[in-house]
Amino acid sequence: MLPLRSVCSVAVMLVGSLLASWAEADDNWAAKMFSTQKFNFGSVAQHSDCQGELKFTNPYKPDMEVVSVSTSCRCIKATTESKVVKQGQAGAIQLVLDTSRFQGQRNVTLTVRFRYDGKNVAVNIPCEAFIRTDVWMQPGIASFGSVSTGEEAVKTVKVTRTGNDNWKIREVRSHHAALSTEFRELSRSNGRVEYEVAIKVAGNAPVGSLQDSLVLVTNDSSNANVALRVEGKVDSDFLITPEKLPLGTLHPGQTREVTVIVKGKKPFQIQSVSAADHPDCFHCAIPSGEKPMHILKVAVTPPSQMGPLTEKFSIQIAGRSVPVTFEANGQVESVITASDSTP
Repeated sequence: MLPLRSVCSVAVMLVGSLLASWAEADDNWAAKMFSTQKFNFGSVAQHSDCQGELKFTNPYKPDMEVVSVSTSCRCIKATTESKVVKQGQAGAIQLVLDTSRFQGQRNVTLTVRFRYDGKNVAVNIPCEAFIRTDVWMQPGIASFGSVSTGEEAVKTVKVTRTGNDNWKIREVRSHHAALSTEFRELSRSNGRVEYEVAIKVAGNAPVGSLQDSLVLVTNDSSNANVALRVEGKVDSDFLITPEKLPLGTLHPGQTREVTVIVKGKKPFQIQSVSAADHPDCFHCAIPSGEKPMHILKVAVTPPSQMGPLTEKFSIQIAGRSVPVTFEANGQVESVITASDSTP
């Protein structure tokens, strides 16, 4: 049996070797997988909802297994749903900043550990935030939930600043084309200033996730910008089945008919169906009347050119300014005759 001192020495050597295996592999090539080498939440209000995402892509041949994600401070929680990322695939690390239990300047190291071909590599990414205690928002996020496309939606957030009677919001900036904002002063007295910020989703907002971080630009010379998170989802008021229409293998001069089903939340009328790139190859009879569901019969006559055939269709609905779209994909191949197959 080894003496206690020897056992401790061996344990220290093993732990040191394990840590060194991660440290030695922490090379620049691994950090290059990430879209950014640092992450900054910016200046945020206390009790506001602050989340972020770090994306990475594996350009290398070995599969990259995400072993763990961790942070040097509990003020930022890191999670990921990416487990094994193959070459050319993308992954993401989700970050959540705790603005309720922490305040002030936060400088945190995010560590992402990968394993590939039995080897280990660790990537360290600095993250920072400044949680203000003199500014807070109610609610802490402008959450729209689900919004039907074609409809406008508005959410309001009350912004309060304490300790400065002269504090003003000068403008509100958005990076999302479908979002517009307005703000107005509610009150100003006894060192307390209140504003209402209104965020509107436009009726022509594209279908899909709605994410943005608004910037409230103020006259505060020491810390002018305050972030306000916006989230939601724009759902289509129409369901197209299939959304991506498979045309299969097509042959020049041979017409094929495919079926598309269009469902609405209420009865609707289809005015037209048009193909963007190959209008001469597709023909669709327009159904009459208003119904909650229409069945479209699309006749496909492929062109003489061999290769992939991709088309984007627009369905114009009566009373709806933005058309409903779907895609079709197929392959045009020549017809093999008996003489072609004879040696």
